Amino acid sequence: MSVYIKNIDSAALIFRGRETQPDAYFEIPEIERAVWANDPSIFDFIANDQAMICKDDSGNNDISDKVKQWSYLGNTIPPTISLSSQTDSGLNKIAIVKPDNGDKTYVSPNYCDNTSWTATNDSAWSLTPSAGKVMTVTKTEVQFTHDVKLKTLTIPGEIYFDLCVNGTPIASESKTIKSLSDVFDLGNKHYSMDATVDGIPGMTTVVFDYTSVIKLYSSMAMSIRISTKDDLELGGTHCSVSIIGDEHDE
Repeated sequence: MSVYIKNIDSAALIFRGRETQPDAYFEIPEIERAVWANDPSIFDFIANDQAMICKDDSGNNDISDKVKQWSYLGNTIPPTISLSSQTDSGLNKIAIVKPDNGDKTYVSPNYCDNTSWTATNDSAWSLTPSAGKVMTVTKTEVQFTHDVKLKTLTIPGEIYFDLCVNGTPIASESKTIKSLSDVFDLGNKHYSMDATVDGIPGMTTVVFDYTSVIKLYSSMAMSIRISTKDDLELGGTHCSVSIIGDEHDE
């Protein structure tokens, strides 16, 4: 996925050393996206309506909603390999690499916003291999803003992660997430984006690095299906899942 920053101010602006003219776009390099996502100056440009994150430079895919801008930028950050150091201001300094072997990232809808679902009463999102292919899944990431709520008195939210054959979940290979602590317990590393000005909540991504890859065979009608309990929205601004892998001939 490409990601651009657009100057929507009336004067030239400098984004991390790159001067950008009014109404012009600058493509954020993939290797730098984690650094941009943790740069307070970029937060300020967007919060002050001087810049916006965009999907491309055509002018047809500008993202007006500020929270969705940060969600999109966060979803394009490559997998992390080190979370140990911080900048002088206390923000995470993330070392990153590109996915190996041509792996692709498949991103679910936002489980806090049913208008992003296939239907507002159907939260299920499935990842299935193409006909004659086997999909190899190496990693999963769950990203959520810090206002997301699961299993509260007013929001009985749960997320179901099902490994399915012919649409039927395999109980021993499926998980139910009942709280955010479940996400941290099951994951093996995470990184966070601090809250910004203008009321934009912070975001955390929890990474699930699998010791053994998950293989989905099209000949067995295998799939990964993610859904919410009773097809209800989760409380909060944004919660989505990214599955990283690739497919090849069976």
